[in-house]
Amino acid sequence: MSAPIALSEELLARLFYTLSVTLKAGLPLPKTLDLLAQTAEHPQIRDVAKLMQEKLNSGLSFTETLRNSLDLENKNTFLRLLGAGEQAGALEPILERLYQYLTQDLALRRKIRQAAVYPVLLFLTLVAIMAALVFCAAPFVQILEGSHHPLTRILFWEIHTLQRYWFVALLALAGIVFFIRGKTMSQRIGRWLSRLPLWGKIQLWYGINRFALLMETYSVSGLSILQGLVVALKAIDHPVLSEDSIQQINQAVYEEGKTIAEALEEHAPKLPAILRAYLQAAESTGAMDKLCRLLGEWAALEVEQATQQITLLIEPATLLVIGVFIGFHIVAFMLGLQEIMPL
Repeated sequence: MSAPIALSEELLARLFYTLSVTLKAGLPLPKTLDLLAQTAEHPQIRDVAKLMQEKLNSGLSFTETLRNSLDLENKNTFLRLLGAGEQAGALEPILERLYQYLTQDLALRRKIRQAAVYPVLLFLTLVAIMAALVFCAAPFVQILEGSHHPLTRILFWEIHTLQRYWFVALLALAGIVFFIRGKTMSQRIGRWLSRLPLWGKIQLWYGINRFALLMETYSVSGLSILQGLVVALKAIDHPVLSEDSIQQINQAVYEEGKTIAEALEEHAPKLPAILRAYLQAAESTGAMDKLCRLLGEWAALEVEQATQQITLLIEPATLLVIGVFIGFHIVAFMLGLQEIMPL
């Protein structure tokens, strides 16, 4: 039996879009999968289509076919939505809605990543300068061997250390990257970053955007939004909303009969008031899908504004750090040169 295949969100969005378009055009699902298996540009999509063909031909439903073919982080959420759409004969709109959810989430994540470009450039620039010191500038610096100026001696110590232990630094860097890429450590770093003022704001509104998109998706699919409340709340993934708070909110809504807005106000008061206002309006008017869409747009705008603010702060700070680093080495070299070759 073939193991489920893991797809990136971008490829998953492409798969859902292709399936929704071909189903909307009236093409049967087996024929759609055969077409994907033969013509899809990405090899992983071709492999998934072939595996889905195999599962579908064995008599499984579309939802069960996906369950056994794809290794998804949000598998239960997606399958619950697709299962409801399959039973209601509305598979195509659910696939289209999931495609929209994934593409909107990816677009917002790209904007967030842009805010981290300058720190990465700073790090790469510093690494390049250090490499230049070790392999290019070292022979020229040797002429300053007789200098006793403190800054020049620091420059000598830096170059000699890097020449002797560059491989240790490289291994340490690789270890740090590998360690950070681990899921547990990534979550810890994310939790720590969420406590920083602007970055915490970005993470919070990004989580609210995901919450709104999921709530809208549940509403559009015809499922009870209460069924997906816990999943949607977990998508916020921010310290202001703990696991205990999520369970208390779910209990207040299910067992005590409170509205979602009332439960949030009682058990998650640190969430933005506008979130509760939108949910209160949605529950009172019954227009959950429309108001959740507006909430998602509002959250996306907040993320965009916060990323712009971070960029405006990081850009001059990055240039300052690079300038100080380069300036130190130039000054150290010139002072040493002046000491051994006085005018």
